[in-house]
Amino acid sequence: YRKSGNPIQALNAQIQAVELKPDFMEAWSNLLFLSAQTETMLNYQERAKQYGALVSEKARTRYTSYNLDERPNKLRVGFVSGDLRSHPVGYFLENFISELDFSKLELYAYVTSPEQEDELSKRLKLHFSEWKSIFGLSDSDAAGLVHADGIQILFDLSGHTKYNRLPMFAWKPAPVQATGFGYFATTGVEEIDYILGDPVVTPVDEESHFVETVWRLPESHFSFSAPDLEVSVNELPCLSVGYITFGCFNSLSKINDTVISVWSRILVESEGSKLFLKTYILKDPTQKKGLLDRFAKHGIGEERLILEGPSSREGLLSAYNRVDISLDPFPYPGGTTSVESLWMGVPVLTQKGRKFLGHIGQSIMTNAGLTDWIAEDDNDYVARAVRMASDTEALNLLRQTLRSSLSQSALFNGEKYARQLEKALDGMWQKLINGQSNIINNDHLIGKRNLPNEIKNQLASLLNSKKGQRLEMMTKNHLVHYPDDFNLHQFLAVGLAIQDRFNEALSSIDNAIRLNPGDYELKLNKAKIFDNFGTYLVKRNRKIEAVKCYESAIKAAPDYAASYRNLGNLLRDLGELEKALYYCECSVQLEPALALGYCSLANVQKEFSQHKENAKKSARKALELTPSFPEANVILGLLELESGETSEAINNFQIALKHRP
Repeated sequence: YRKSGNPIQALNAQIQAVELKPDFMEAWSNLLFLSAQTETMLNYQERAKQYGALVSEKARTRYTSYNLDERPNKLRVGFVSGDLRSHPVGYFLENFISELDFSKLELYAYVTSPEQEDELSKRLKLHFSEWKSIFGLSDSDAAGLVHADGIQILFDLSGHTKYNRLPMFAWKPAPVQATGFGYFATTGVEEIDYILGDPVVTPVDEESHFVETVWRLPESHFSFSAPDLEVSVNELPCLSVGYITFGCFNSLSKINDTVISVWSRILVESEGSKLFLKTYILKDPTQKKGLLDRFAKHGIGEERLILEGPSSREGLLSAYNRVDISLDPFPYPGGTTSVESLWMGVPVLTQKGRKFLGHIGQSIMTNAGLTDWIAEDDNDYVARAVRMASDTEALNLLRQTLRSSLSQSALFNGEKYARQLEKALDGMWQKLINGQSNIINNDHLIGKRNLPNEIKNQLASLLNSKKGQRLEMMTKNHLVHYPDDFNLHQFLAVGLAIQDRFNEALSSIDNAIRLNPGDYELKLNKAKIFDNFGTYLVKRNRKIEAVKCYESAIKAAPDYAASYRNLGNLLRDLGELEKALYYCECSVQLEPALALGYCSLANVQKEFSQHKENAKKSARKALELTPSFPEANVILGLLELESGETSEAINNFQIALKHRP
């Protein structure tokens, strides 16, 4: 519905989705994205608050302390996005990121999408100290990673667009959190402290639209990189074709019935003019026919419309050489599309809005120095379009000078934008430290000290050499000075586990998790301690207790395959074959490239008459992954012997003996 220009139907479908499954967060984001375009601000705010309450409820344990310096040499800033590639957000970042002062800032990227990196990703990556994927991580684990990285300011670049990780922000993994660049309304997440704006998109009298505090940059809230393509600006096309061509290369989802009505009036009043629409969905003949029908209702025939599907970015930019004036849709105007139009010398007629989203066109045209191209309402929009189209001399002059004038504006001046953003980031941090904000109790920052890397390295060396007693002693000495360092509690847990003091080890790892509840590695280590405890008990024939340990390991880290495998093997020995089969199957699903898992599975499957052939397949899979695996050869040989394949069985037994005489 949305892509074909039917936002109301799309909105209703998303409303049904969240009614059917109220905790379906992706559906909530889709609903809010559509609501921002189609509903009143009051309705949108109500939905955004509902979303915020849901994610806040899901974040059971928020971070309240941070091991950070109050006055760091560098501010560590994390960017969370699924669009660090050839995408509008990627283009925005590229323009200013190289201009940032890296003696004052250190950047971390948290990539939220499975999309392949492209050339733009590679260029952006050069400016980040760390580039980490959090795609597939739970919100708590992703938050734990951010918190462990010591991020001071965490920036959401997605809002309610695809691959957003807004629920993670509810865990408050960084003491200062902000949103900007990629969205156009409040997120509804109260744990996000600031939303980036500018004097036009976030006027003072609209601050009540946001749960976040508005932080205004002095000129533009985003910056755009000039396309890295050699596409020249040609002369005004109407001078050669004899008629004005209006154009819009925005998504069809932005072109609602009101927009079509207003654009039809322009075509009627601007005699002989045509409208050039170019967007991805118009490659579909059905969508093209539907759009023609919508214009036909207003008396506009097919001969007045030029409809084209997608092309390369170079082809898209070149297409502006066939456009005299770009028409901005409303109330959802263009962003990247408008700036690209301006770069190609084509002015954009936009209309004033009543909220952040509706103000984007105003902000772009204000920063481009083209306030005459901002209409007050529908009638003014039509009048300005007709008037501007009639002055071809002024249009041609503007076309030839627009690119050079834009390069000095905040829209394209990356250096200027970088200084403004640096000032904003420093201001956000200072506001926290000076206690002028209720973001977090300043006491949580005072007195926290990071464990020196030298100590960490010493302890890691003891851990690697399995010197459990020495590791325990050194860790306890350092805990006197760093009682709240979760790493020390983790080292102590491992030191105790090496000595088979598992109950004490579990108590220590629980202390570490309490101090850093979202850290996945801590939960994984807890699972490993339970798993080792289980193996220790099996060796002492305390098998029922061992079962409980393996089950606890799985509960601590549900994706730790070893515990499923060990539990499956133990249950097989205990004669609980159905359960054993389940846990061994889980093991190979979690670690499909591990031969040991398939060997364990085959060992259970062979106990079932109906699974004999599956057992052979599992054993062969184990040998495919690890050819020198005598246990798998023995299992396969036994199965072949049982099914009368004597020569094959002998061969497998001989191979097993060769590897393990």
